[in-house]
Amino acid sequence: MISLVRQGCQSMIVETDDPVRFEKEVLRAFDYANSDFKTAFDTSDGTRIIVMLTRMIKTNNSSKEMDRIYSVGSDAASFLCFLLNLENEGVFRSVRLSPKVILLRLMGDVCRAINRIESHFGAERGSFETLLDEKGAGTLIAFTEKSLQKSISISDMHPVSLFTESSSPSILGHMGIHSLEYLNLCLHNRDWNELDIKIYDSYGNFELHYRRLLFIVEALEAGLILGESWGRDTASVFQSVGIYRVRLFTFLPPVEIKKMLTGLEYLENGKRIVDMDLYSQKKKIRWTELRTPELKDKTELGKMCHKMLVDKLSSEQNNRFASLNAQAK
Repeated sequence: MISLVRQGCQSMIVETDDPVRFEKEVLRAFDYANSDFKTAFDTSDGTRIIVMLTRMIKTNNSSKEMDRIYSVGSDAASFLCFLLNLENEGVFRSVRLSPKVILLRLMGDVCRAINRIESHFGAERGSFETLLDEKGAGTLIAFTEKSLQKSISISDMHPVSLFTESSSPSILGHMGIHSLEYLNLCLHNRDWNELDIKIYDSYGNFELHYRRLLFIVEALEAGLILGESWGRDTASVFQSVGIYRVRLFTFLPPVEIKKMLTGLEYLENGKRIVDMDLYSQKKKIRWTELRTPELKDKTELGKMCHKMLVDKLSSEQNNRFASLNAQAK
C-alpha cells in the first residue's frame, strides 16, 4: 500500500525559570533524552514529542534560542494532562503548542501541488523551520519524496512548506481524499506504469522470493501489486522453465524498479540468488540500462543496488530483510 500522507512530530514550548527542576519533576516521569531540535525531529517516529524549554515565550521563538530541548516518549495530550495535574506549583508558567505537522509525499513537479494547496487553503509559504518558529495554532504542511514509513528528516523535505490556520483533522481529511490527485498533478497526469515481473529460480524458492519482493515493494512504497500467477517461459528451443509472474502498478519509472529488482537478485557479498526480469509494455528492461561509465560490471552493479535497498530501510526493516535473505540458497 502506498502511503501519501501522515502526521508528523508534535512540538511544544514550555516557559519555566528552572529547567533543572522541570527535568527532575516532570520529564523523569517519561522516557526522555536531551537533544537538539534537528536530531529530535529527524529521529521521531510518531511515538515521541519535542519539548523545548525557555525562560520567556515570545511571538517568535527560534529553536536555537531554547535553553533545553528534549525528545519525550509521549503524545502531546498525555504530556499536557500530566502538566495540568502537577501538585507542585512554579514548575512552569505557560505552554505553547507549535503547529501540528502533516507530511505529504509527492514527486515530480512538486511546486504544482504546493501552488494549488496554497491557493485552496489560503496558506502562507516559507521554510519548515521558519514557519515552525513563527507560528502557533494551526497546521504546517511539509512535502517530501521519501517513503512515509520511515522517519522523515528536515533535510528530506522540499524547501517550501505551507502554514494554514485550518485544523489538522480537516487538513488530514482533505489530504486523504485528494493526495493522489496532488501526486498526479506533480506527474503532469501521466499514466502510471503497469509492469510485469518474472521470477526465475532453479531451486524453486518462488514463494520466498515473492515474499522478498512484496516486502521491498511495501517497505519502499514502490507501488501496488495487482496480480500474480504461475507460468512458463522458453529457456531454449527445446526447454521451457517455470516462472512466477507479478504485475506491478507504480508511479516510478521502470528503470527505478529495475534497480530495485537488481538489488533483490544479489546479496551484499555479490552472490546472485534469483533472476527477476522486468517488462514494460512487453519490452524487457535490461540490466545494461543501469550501467554507468564508472560501474559496468554486473555483479558490482548488483551489490550496489542491494546496498541502495538496505540504505533505504529502517533498522527494523533491515532485520526483517536480512532474515528473508538468510533463507535464500
